[in-house]
Amino acid sequence: MVLSCFMACIFSLQPLASTGAEDGIWFVGDRNPAQIQLDAKAKGLEYSICARTSTTTYASLQSFLRRPTALTLYNNELWFVDQRNAIVLYAMRNKPTGELYASQQSTYETQLELRGLHQWGDVLALNLGGSSLQVVTYDGHNWEELPVLEEKDARTIVYKNNLLAFVPTKKGAHVWQYGNGEWEYKGLREFTGTLGSIIQKNDWLLLVTEHEGDGEVFGLQKEQCILIATFSIPKGRWSVVPSPEGLSLVSVERNGTTTVVDMGWPSGRQSPAIELTLEPLHATSFLQQVALFLPMFLFVGFAFLLLRSGNAKSTQ
Repeated sequence: MVLSCFMACIFSLQPLASTGAEDGIWFVGDRNPAQIQLDAKAKGLEYSICARTSTTTYASLQSFLRRPTALTLYNNELWFVDQRNAIVLYAMRNKPTGELYASQQSTYETQLELRGLHQWGDVLALNLGGSSLQVVTYDGHNWEELPVLEEKDARTIVYKNNLLAFVPTKKGAHVWQYGNGEWEYKGLREFTGTLGSIIQKNDWLLLVTEHEGDGEVFGLQKEQCILIATFSIPKGRWSVVPSPEGLSLVSVERNGTTTVVDMGWPSGRQSPAIELTLEPLHATSFLQQVALFLPMFLFVGFAFLLLRSGNAKSTQ
């Protein structure tokens, strides 16, 4: 019991790799390690990149041996990172059959920890570090290192094509902006709690924080932080992402339980927690099944009529 509570606390401190937009949300899901896996090909594949497919369902796009560490949309494709001894970039692509697969794009050798992944104009921007901020960019062919920002635990976001860094403090966060080859200080933004992540919705920058055991979402307008929503921190890994519903709080427990709380935008009004059900990725609807089997039914019916007609003639 104590061990399970300890592990739950550890997972809750680690953010859920996820991304969202007006047309969907994507996240890294877990398969229950206690679940018996009968498919030999899927043995050991305990992590999946998943997509929410309806209000109450989600689908697994592809499974992996290791947990992807970050997701983002780049040039209308879903990209993700596998980090072990280096950073390996992948893009989800379609086979001629329509099946999705992970296509390796490039590798960046580093021992620094990945803290963020964003599209920045025509390039990908990766936030590396901890004791200081190292941003590296990838343009589809080459890597480039930006000047280091000597600030600890910086979070990054691309907003209106500007690369921003938020450095947490006791009063909120110091903001830096990159431009003309250097980082420029933009002042302090004050808010309560500990900064977790930064997202954007429409033209709003949103700060996701933890304060006295609850989660909070602040909207940043000019230099003012406006409280949008307060929520109970769920079990497991979690994150808040922009979504078709407005904002969505997604959580995944180690046993695979996946839960979503939708938040209206800009009201912050929350839905009850929805436990998502895993569905097959290529499941066909009833109408599609009818279209598939209707020719077979017609052929069988026609053959039956011919057979009856032949039997009737033979008895005359």
